[in-house]
Amino acid sequence: MPTIMQSATKGRRSALTALYHQNKKTVYFLCHAILRDPADAADGTAWAFKSAWPSVLEGKLESEESFSNYVIKKAASYCKTRIAKYKPKSLKVSAAKSFAIAAIAPSSIDKNRDKLDTVLDLLPEPQRFVLVLHAIAGCSADEIAHILSINAAAIKLIQEAEMPNLARIYEAVQKAGGNALPATKELLKIAFDAAIGCVQVPPAMEASILDNIQTLTAPAEKRIKKRNMLIAAVGVAVCVIGIVLTMMFKGSSPEHDADSSAELEATAGEFNEEASDANADAMDASDEEPILPTVSEMHAQAIEASIARSSYYADITIANYGTITVALDAESAPETVTNLVELAQSGFYDGLTFHRIIDGFMMQGGDPNGDGTGGSENTIVGEFQDNGYANTLAHLRGAISMARSNDYDSASSQFFIVQEDSDFLDGQYACFGYVTEGMEIVDAICEAAEPIDEIGTIATEAQPIITSIEIREKAQASSSTEIE
Repeated sequence: MPTIMQSATKGRRSALTALYHQNKKTVYFLCHAILRDPADAADGTAWAFKSAWPSVLEGKLESEESFSNYVIKKAASYCKTRIAKYKPKSLKVSAAKSFAIAAIAPSSIDKNRDKLDTVLDLLPEPQRFVLVLHAIAGCSADEIAHILSINAAAIKLIQEAEMPNLARIYEAVQKAGGNALPATKELLKIAFDAAIGCVQVPPAMEASILDNIQTLTAPAEKRIKKRNMLIAAVGVAVCVIGIVLTMMFKGSSPEHDADSSAELEATAGEFNEEASDANADAMDASDEEPILPTVSEMHAQAIEASIARSSYYADITIANYGTITVALDAESAPETVTNLVELAQSGFYDGLTFHRIIDGFMMQGGDPNGDGTGGSENTIVGEFQDNGYANTLAHLRGAISMARSNDYDSASSQFFIVQEDSDFLDGQYACFGYVTEGMEIVDAICEAAEPIDEIGTIATEAQPIITSIEIREKAQASSSTEIE
């Protein structure tokens, strides 16, 4: 019998649901413990599971444990983004920063508050983050440093401050006459584990996640239904053929009748056996659990949906190569699309180049300096999930996305076209459309590229030149435009 993970990789709905139920309380508790808000915790939990399904279907997660670790890290990533959005400086920690908190006035302690809530509310964000990831997720200092993008030395300082701060909180609560708090990290972890077991997952959040699984499996249900109907139809057709064959031999001589009857019975027997097998398959198939669309099918559907709601097409003409046509999805990234359309219509891109090209990854251009340091006069917000925007476009083959610096809101004129699926960019860069024609040109440019360093820099004289970027409204586009 296949394991839950093996079944989940094949897209079995019950297996995906089982993975959700196994982890929902832990993930929700983690999000709530860090963010301190039920609504934000529900959003983070839903986002974490939704983001985890593609990796399950691609077979990247080999066990239930690996899935648990993965979805927890997705949840932590959401929490980090959420905190950074509203408190941008709270997680920017230097290795020299002290995490000792000021003395706590007993009058500020609510004696009736849950003891865990008291601990978590009084700890600074970085320390709360580290404590929760360590106690709940079992993350090491290096793993936490990676999740938070904080120097590992700073993480160790935070951990060293845990016990003094916990002791200070414990003392303050005792003086205030509140319920006793766990005095050690070990006891605190036990308290965490007990609290997770008692968590009540918000019904709306659960319904949302289960609906997401249902939505993903719906196309497969249709396919299975059609297949079952076909199998059943084959069974009926076989029976009809048997009847027709019988009628065809009526009126023959007795001897011929006898021979023919024997032959007919044998033939009909074969047909009836096939029919029985087909009908049995149909019955078995009717109880078969829906299988999710393949990853490639899901990708195609996502691209088609984006193209369907696109407002513009951009024709990017490159000297000596040809024209790449891109559908621009203004619904998913309105400011990003507006920015590129306005720059293109002003002639900004005419004569610029693709200065960074990595075969098997992407090609980047649109820099007036030709070296990755330049842009237009304006910068735009980063319309991607890690920056608080609901842009779900994935960096699949043919995606066009905005380049930026470490500053989330630093995108200007530089963009890149993805040659191969690059899901590690999802949620961190503003994808805003997909190539509809000309991916063979992208392939040719990437294959011909000869970078002069490890980051894909192309020598000035060898950079492919953008002749122009022409913008067409969707109504002007040819109805024959297809995805490659």
